[in-house]
This record gives sequence, C-alpha cells and structure tokens, in this order.
Amino acid sequence: MDKKSFPHLTRPLAIAPQEFVAKWDLTHAELAELVGVSVDSVNSWMEGRRKPLEPVKRLLAEIDARWSWHQSEPPEYRKIYERKGEAGTSRTKYDVA
Repeated sequence: MDKKSFPHLTRPLAIAPQEFVAKWDLTHAELAELVGVSVDSVNSWMEGRRKPLEPVKRLLAEIDARWSWHQSEPPEYRKIYERKGEAGTSRTKYDVA
C-alpha cells in the first residue's frame, strides 16, 4: 500500500496532549475547550501529575487528522464547500426530499 495515497491510514490512533499542544501551538485553555475538560485537568496532564484517558488522546488524534487535512486541502475543494454553504443548503441532487 502506498502511504502517500492513504495518509489517513498512517496517522497515530492517539496523541499525547503535550505533543498536540506543541504541534498546534495551543494554550492550556484552548486544549481544555477542545476536549471538554477543565484547565486544571490539562495542567495536571502537562505537568505529568496525571495521565489523560485514552478517549482524550484518541480525540486529539482525530482533531490532528482533521486539522492536518484542512492545511493540505486543495483550494478547489474548499471553494466548493464554501459555495455550498453560501447557497444555504448542503443537499445534493442525489438527496431524497
């Protein structure tokens, strides 16, 4: 399998908060908001006093994948998506009314 053709298959299934914060240059408050926990919880992870639960690390991997894709998304894809939003509908000709 060609990894370049399927980059989403080579992404980690979980990412540590420290790695995520460093990669995306986030504050502890921003990370807390993203994953739905208190800033105190994030601080305890970052200081090594506690470990985040696996679902939190999986959520961070999901967000990382989405944000990474968005950064490399071809501009023509974004234009089509935005045009659909401007039209006020996300329905296609294949949707059933």
